[in-house]
Amino acid sequence: MAWTTAEPEWAAPPHTEIADLMWLAYWLHAERGKPWSAGVFAAVAWVRGGRAAPVTERAESPVTRELATAEMWAAVVASEAGSGITRPPVEQTCADLGVRWCEPSPVDAEYAVGAWRALRWLLGVAGEESPLPVPVRNPDGTIITADQLYDRAIASDPYRYRVPER
Repeated sequence: MAWTTAEPEWAAPPHTEIADLMWLAYWLHAERGKPWSAGVFAAVAWVRGGRAAPVTERAESPVTRELATAEMWAAVVASEAGSGITRPPVEQTCADLGVRWCEPSPVDAEYAVGAWRALRWLLGVAGEESPLPVPVRNPDGTIITADQLYDRAIASDPYRYRVPER
């Protein structure tokens, strides 16, 4: 399958961070085989146009903010399958978003949590950090140098690094 990368305009993080997260999750899954990292990779690859949705296998393209939100809720349902936790009103949520609700496929709960974390980060949910640490980059996409990181730390909390006068 040929893959033409689609960068979602609605995504909160910069496109370079999205690509970094996808490849870091891919590497982590290839090295350690954890379902969680596979879920992160699958969610980001789906949003970027490289596969079907991670939990529902929906095939609509391009992925919109509404579809990503519906998939995020499907990941919640999949991660809680068989737990006895009351299911959220996902059908109504999807109707409000104007998208069709798709039942999640039976997936590993950790895989579903990985997809959920990635989608929350992509959607810009308040307080949600990248599921994996991604490199800090300049606006042009280059990785920040150690001096630039130090300058940022000083600028954000200048009094923390003051040396007492002698």
